[in-house]
Amino acid sequence: MSGNAHSHNFLGLPSAKPRVWVDLSYAASKRAGLAMHSPGRKLLRCGVKLLSLFAWLPIEKILRGPVKRFDELDGHEVIGRVVDDLAAKDARFVKGLEWITLYMGNDSVKTKLTVLVRLSRSAESKSKGDFIVKLGRTPEAGEAIRNEAAILKRLETTNIRSQVPVVCGEVGTFENWTWSVQTVLPKGKSPVRMQREHYEFLDELKKLGISHGDFAPWNCSIVGSKLYVWDWEDAGQWECGKDESWFKGQVKKLLGIDV
Repeated sequence: MSGNAHSHNFLGLPSAKPRVWVDLSYAASKRAGLAMHSPGRKLLRCGVKLLSLFAWLPIEKILRGPVKRFDELDGHEVIGRVVDDLAAKDARFVKGLEWITLYMGNDSVKTKLTVLVRLSRSAESKSKGDFIVKLGRTPEAGEAIRNEAAILKRLETTNIRSQVPVVCGEVGTFENWTWSVQTVLPKGKSPVRMQREHYEFLDELKKLGISHGDFAPWNCSIVGSKLYVWDWEDAGQWECGKDESWFKGQVKKLLGIDV
C-alpha cells in the first residue's frame, strides 16, 4: 500500500464490539473517526463530540478501547489494493496514504465496510484527496454496492448530480470482495424533521422515477440551502410516498420522535 498505513494504530469503538476503527495517526484522522462513532446514549455522544475538539490528546488511553495495527483489521488487504489503485490512477499528484478510518456496519448479509480514505496530494494538485470506499464480501453486499454505483451513474447527468456522490471508476472485485469508490459529500446539519430541501429533492427523484430506499436523517445533510444525500444501496424504482414515510418511520423507531 502507498504511504505508511502499516505503521498506524487503530482504536476500536465501542470497546465491547467495535463498529468504528479510528486511525490514531493525526488529530484530523482522530476527528474523522470520532465523527463516525455515535453512541446510543446522548451523554456519550456529547462526550465524543467534546473529545473530538481535543483530538491531539491520546484518546486511546482516555476511551480504553481495543487497539489494532492496520494489518490486523478486517479487509485490510483489499483496502490496500483499492488505495494503490487510486494512487496509480493519479500518480502525478498522489504522494501516498495519509490516513483511513473504518466503519464496520451492522450485522446482516448486506453488511459493508465503509472506509474514509485521505490520500496525501502534491502541492500542484487542485483536487482533494478524500474518498469513501465501500467494501462487501457477501453476494448480497456485492449486489448492493453494484446497485448503488449504477444508480449514482444514472444521476450524473441530472439536476441533482451535485447533491450525490460521484462514483470514481468501475466497481472492483478481489476474491470474494466487491468495492466501489466515491467522492465525499459536505456534511452539515441533519434535522430529524423534513425541511423544504428534503421535499424539493424528492420531487426531483420522482421526475427521475427513483426512490432512495433508505432516506433518513443520517443519510442526508443540509449545507447552505442544498441537501446532500448518500447511501444509495437500496435505491430502485420510484414508489410514491416511500421515502417520506421511511424518513418519518425511522426517526420514530430509532430516535423515539413522532414526526
